[in-house]
Amino acid sequence: MGVVAGMGAAAGAYAAQRGLRPRTRPAAQFADASKQAIAAWRTPGVLDAVMDAGAGPMPGQVYASINLIDTATHTWDLAKATGQPAALPDDVAAAAYEATLAVVRPELRRPFADEVVVGSGCRDH
Repeated sequence: MGVVAGMGAAAGAYAAQRGLRPRTRPAAQFADASKQAIAAWRTPGVLDAVMDAGAGPMPGQVYASINLIDTATHTWDLAKATGQPAALPDDVAAAAYEATLAVVRPELRRPFADEVVVGSGCRDH
């Protein structure tokens, strides 16, 4: 939730809430943070603007990619950890994958095994 709120704050040029902690209704809290972030990311020109969401000044497109990668990854891992369906919509998974290739430098991917290409019929297993 912190990344969504922080990235949304940077994109919308509003102050991020420090020390964000889940309240008694974390789903509602996440929904509120998500609505604010989505509205901020839809602002015309935001992807071309230089902003600082904590990792230094970068184009909004880079921060939007980081936001997408983080949200897609944690949506999947939290669903798996809690026994819920974990499949991402194909377009979201494809966009997150492309964003990862663009944002995560090859030297940071070295600790991981080589990419395994799977058939088009493979799903969430």
